[in-house]
Amino acid sequence: MKKHFFAFSLIACAVSVILPTQVLAVKLYGAGSLRDSLTEVAESFNEKYGVPVETRFGPSGLTREFIRSNYAIEVSFL
Repeated sequence: MKKHFFAFSLIACAVSVILPTQVLAVKLYGAGSLRDSLTEVAESFNEKYGVPVETRFGPSGLTREFIRSNYAIEVSFL
């Protein structure tokens, strides 16, 4: 869990450094097996930074295909 939170924090910091405008929401996509842990991370991130996290979970194969076809994905865990 700590490893996921640390990785997510690093990515979120990188997003805030790269984007000069205010972030409206972070999009987080992941495999269904990671739903519980990543939902907890997303909620903690939202509480700490005030940035909402939009999540989408599903079978890893379908999620991978969705990510490949969608250029707006910011964070993914498969």
